[in-house]
Amino acid sequence: MELVSLVTMMFSFSVLFLASVSDWRTREAPDRHWIILGTFGLIVLAWHMVDNAPDLSYWLFLPPTAALFYDIFWDRPGVFEGGIHLPSLIMYISSLGAYAVLLYLHWGQAYLWELMVVPIMFLVFVVMYQLDIVKGGADAKALIALAIVFPAYPMIGRLPLVTVPTEQAMLLFPFSLLVLFNAALMIMVLPLVFLSINIKNSDLSFPQMLFGYRMDVDHARSRHFWPMESVKDGRVTLSIYPQGDGKEDPYADLVALGRNRVWVTPKIPFLIPMTLSVLFSAIVGNLLFIPL
Repeated sequence: MELVSLVTMMFSFSVLFLASVSDWRTREAPDRHWIILGTFGLIVLAWHMVDNAPDLSYWLFLPPTAALFYDIFWDRPGVFEGGIHLPSLIMYISSLGAYAVLLYLHWGQAYLWELMVVPIMFLVFVVMYQLDIVKGGADAKALIALAIVFPAYPMIGRLPLVTVPTEQAMLLFPFSLLVLFNAALMIMVLPLVFLSINIKNSDLSFPQMLFGYRMDVDHARSRHFWPMESVKDGRVTLSIYPQGDGKEDPYADLVALGRNRVWVTPKIPFLIPMTLSVLFSAIVGNLLFIPL
């Protein structure tokens, strides 16, 4: 089992790493990464069920889970958009029906709830995406694929260092959610990185020194950066959380005012901290479970 966890971890990290490289270079992570990762997860899940499912009725779990996962990549109208989309409606009703049968048959069995973590996390991540908590479609798809791959925490030797105290804790804070949590923590370290760069460069303007650094406009134009400065009503204004204003050249107005060196913040794809978080979460574990 430890070997399976190790292979699963390394395969997942490899797929996320390749997706992160693509996202960094082109700001796109093709769906094929998540289709491969999710398909791999379904295969591992089926293999695990061969050895661990108490009876054959548990195999009802795989078809709806696969259908709901692959449906993410199906470019189609909504179920009730422009009338009823019958194939989608049948798929959703059938999936919910299969889950309902499993809940009726095995409500009190721990193995059922280990499996049910997967569709529950599907729903959680979709809601997070709709609420703009998870901002990128690729990020949401990656988390959903990870929910399939890791319905339980990977256990490799003495790892993770912070052990999961109970099975209930594992179910309440699944591994895919931990990956998102730890990735968010990594993003919070960025101000310290920016601060160290700005101290080295003697650029100590507050608060922008915590959110980016100064760069020549010509260099910034050829890289993936948001300008933290913009021109409004003829005056330079500062934004520590820039998202762009839709202009083809967001630096043109600044250059017109003689600003050839401006404060910028890098466009860091969230897939990068997510990729690092997969390894961190497998090795260190859930910091919330550290005994006090």
